Amino acid sequence: MDDKTRWQNLFREFWGNKKRLLLVLLWVTLSIGSVGIAANSIYLITTDLYNQFAGGNPASVSLDLSPFDESLVEAVSADQTVESAAPRRLMITSLADDPSSALQLEAVPDFEHVRVSQPLVVAQRYAVQYADIALEAETAAAMEKQVGDLVLVQMESGKIFSLKVQAIVQDMYELPTSHTGTLRGYINVETLSLLGEPLLFNRLDVVLKDAHNDAGAALQAVDALVQKVLEPAGVTVIGMQVPGGAAAPGQHWAQPQITAVLLVLLVVSLLTVAGSVWTVVHTVRVVLPRQISQIEAAPALREDPFQKFLLELFVFSLVGWVLAILFGMGGSYGLAQ
Repeated sequence: MDDKTRWQNLFREFWGNKKRLLLVLLWVTLSIGSVGIAANSIYLITTDLYNQFAGGNPASVSLDLSPFDESLVEAVSADQTVESAAPRRLMITSLADDPSSALQLEAVPDFEHVRVSQPLVVAQRYAVQYADIALEAETAAAMEKQVGDLVLVQMESGKIFSLKVQAIVQDMYELPTSHTGTLRGYINVETLSLLGEPLLFNRLDVVLKDAHNDAGAALQAVDALVQKVLEPAGVTVIGMQVPGGAAAPGQHWAQPQITAVLLVLLVVSLLTVAGSVWTVVHTVRVVLPRQISQIEAAPALREDPFQKFLLELFVFSLVGWVLAILFGMGGSYGLAQ
């Protein structure tokens, strides 16, 4: 039998068994595509999200303290258990054009060089300086603000101040606005004087040397640090927490949930692979005996049933791979977004 006749017979076989063709292609596409989505998702998360998160030097423990100055930061940083420490001042203000909307301001010594839990800048016009503000990305979207716009901030005293948006940032170390409902902005500590606030801090983010991935060890190390440094300095500890909630120190706050989702995705992909294998095996058991019977009934055809089946399998695999690549690329792009 020549090649042209063989391909014509193959096409008639496919057309006469459209349901079988679609079922096999569906399983091949889902199985290979889901494995590709799982693999690409793991790669994107580990290389993009987790590496960017680690690059910002995430805090092991955050301490809410009575007001303190830079001298305390120097004393804490000098302790042998501490890798680095950075102060912040957190305060709640409101928007002048919408007093019911609270805006949390975080004041840092130098926004351009945050030593611990540094936000990722996604848009910037100029460096954040005096009377400037950087908005968290979801906060900027909720407020419909862009770089160069003005934000009118109303203090508890009722005074209103204008701050210019110089940057939009993504803060991977805090729950996003969509989760908490809290609008967030970042200013340099010098801007506190404009707002009529003292140049003092009330939060200390600490990165410990030997407490990675162990919340218990981190809290024990901080307890010792409180007794050695903070209490002698007359600073009161209002509260302490491991950033990220269920995550371990130094891990992304959503890492437990992401790990669970990836595990489910991997299990589903393995199940679809098993389903694809079963479909192929079932096709062999059904189609091959029928083709042998056809050859025996019409020996003049002289077509090798195994060769015909292998050709069908090749076509199934080739088309399935193409569809799976498209499906996997689309799924990976969706997860990345």
